[in-house]
Amino acid sequence: MSRTLQSAFIEFCSFGAGQKGGGSEMDGRTLVKLAKDCKIKVTRTDVDLTFTKCKSKGSRKITFSQFQDCLAEFAKRTKTSVGTLEQQIINAKGPASSGTKADKVKFHDDKSLYTGVHAKGGPSTNDNKITLSNLMNRGATDVRGRQVGKAESSARPRRTTPSSPSTTPKSPGAPKKTAGATTRSPGRKKPTASAPSSAAAGADAGTGSVEDLCKVFNKFCDFGSGGRGANGQLTGRNFTKLCKDSGLVKRGFTVTDTDLIFTSCKRKGERTIDFKSFHDKVLPAIATKKKSSVEGIAQIITGAKAGLTGVSKAEKVKFHDDKSLYTGVHAKGGPSTKDNKITLSNLMDRSATDIRGRKF
Repeated sequence: MSRTLQSAFIEFCSFGAGQKGGGSEMDGRTLVKLAKDCKIKVTRTDVDLTFTKCKSKGSRKITFSQFQDCLAEFAKRTKTSVGTLEQQIINAKGPASSGTKADKVKFHDDKSLYTGVHAKGGPSTNDNKITLSNLMNRGATDVRGRQVGKAESSARPRRTTPSSPSTTPKSPGAPKKTAGATTRSPGRKKPTASAPSSAAAGADAGTGSVEDLCKVFNKFCDFGSGGRGANGQLTGRNFTKLCKDSGLVKRGFTVTDTDLIFTSCKRKGERTIDFKSFHDKVLPAIATKKKSSVEGIAQIITGAKAGLTGVSKAEKVKFHDDKSLYTGVHAKGGPSTKDNKITLSNLMDRSATDIRGRKF
């Protein structure tokens, strides 16, 4: 009896081990499979607890003698004899295996439905049409891998940027190019257009009076507020814009300097400054940084105007801008809701209905 039981034990130890074999020791996963295949009425938790109890300390497998101890523990849990469990294992005829059966695929299994090259046996690498030898151009190349004797016309043209006037003779009537001009290839993103500031446009400096300075200050306070007004409070962002539009931001006076001046002149805990702080603190700080007089800075600022900077200029769209190319109803002025054909009043049936919305 013990020999037959031992052979069944070895069969389960070898299951899933391949050609290497599982030896004469069993791990916990295989013990769970043995209990399941032999229909021993114990749970997976019971098998794990029994395996941990019977195995040697520090080991992950059990021997045949320890397996017999596991059977004795199973007999106690199932309230049966050890001989009955041994007979169940012998009659189980070894470990059972199961697998997933693939579903039938119509267009794969039925070869009469094949089309194209697969209907004639599939693609081949031995015919004279497409072979591995002509999939790539194996002609002679130079050290850089370029084909020898390749036509110059197929070479990619290089874009040159003239840095000095060219001495090559030009054909009559050809447009002249200025020195340093570059030719922009199509498809490249156009640069954004910026409205010229007062300093860049060459506007005259202002009077520098307190009244004019207050007017310019309020204009920049209200810029970007959507007509709601800012109650005479200038934010750091609009202060930077004031310095940019007035032409103060140049070499030696950067945007970082405007942020530092604004932070040092505003009250602690606030995010804006009023005109008094602007006149008494900000102007002297700018004059000190730019090594100029307060009156000169005031004259520059009073000549500034709050313009739009960094605004993208829309490209010309042929079929939108040229109304002579309009077609259909748009060629006659576009759709209308005032004619007698389609109106908002006849889009829905507005005739009388009952309480449930059904027509009489």
